[in-house]
Amino acid sequence: MKNQELIYYASRTKALLLLIGSISFVAMSWWVKEEEPLIGWLGVVLFGLGIPAALIMLLPGVVYLRLDPDGIEICTIGGKHKIRWQDVESFEIVYTRYTKMIAINYRASFTELKVARAVARALSGMEGAIPNIYNVSLAELERVLNQWLERFGQVEAQTDV
Repeated sequence: MKNQELIYYASRTKALLLLIGSISFVAMSWWVKEEEPLIGWLGVVLFGLGIPAALIMLLPGVVYLRLDPDGIEICTIGGKHKIRWQDVESFEIVYTRYTKMIAINYRASFTELKVARAVARALSGMEGAIPNIYNVSLAELERVLNQWLERFGQVEAQTDV
């Protein structure tokens, strides 16, 4: 199983759609600010954040999801984060108000990041999530993640000595 890995990179198409959408909403917000300054400026700032995010997604190799026998590595502009297979119970597609993504359901035995996971669950109903930004369909990614989880996520039995 050495050197076995699978990498999904950020989708250029999804990045371009984010860029076009962000620019469009910034332009609309800029126009609205004449009538409703608070709402207009809020829109400019919030939707403006999508522009650098989209541009970063367009850079080759910067945003990716890597699967290997140890777990999942998620690399974004915020850095790299590793999730071990043994800490995950399952993956499932969830629908939020505005988008769909893959929820990460952690095992009850996983006690790390309890506060952060509780806050995430309170805000979104999920302890962790994988966004729909990669060069693969969400259904295919969910299928692959659960296959790898089944293959590499066995929790080793602990014995008392």
